[in-house]
Amino acid sequence: MTIGADGSGMHSLHASKAGRCTVRLLKTSPLNAGLRQMYDFQTNNSSLHGRNVITFQDAQRGDDITATEAAFQKGAGITYAKDGGMNEWTFNIVTLEMVLGTGIPDVNI
Repeated sequence: MTIGADGSGMHSLHASKAGRCTVRLLKTSPLNAGLRQMYDFQTNNSSLHGRNVITFQDAQRGDDITATEAAFQKGAGITYAKDGGMNEWTFNIVTLEMVLGTGIPDVNI
């Protein structure tokens, strides 16, 4: 929403389904090695960049989120410290589809 000098407002609707996703993993997680290999492979060839599909499902609440045409925004930073930290992998997403459940577990008897 944009507000003009006279106080009137204007709404703008953008048809974009783009988004961003950040995955945080413990430094000791073996998934970091796989994501680093994917990052190195995809950033060496532009024809491979942005072809990832990421899905999130929460069966308990019925949420289903799919991210298509996802590209690594950057590689996770590597730090060495006394205490173990987190590695953050951020993806830019062209299409983000979300179906949110009711929040009530689906009980099949």
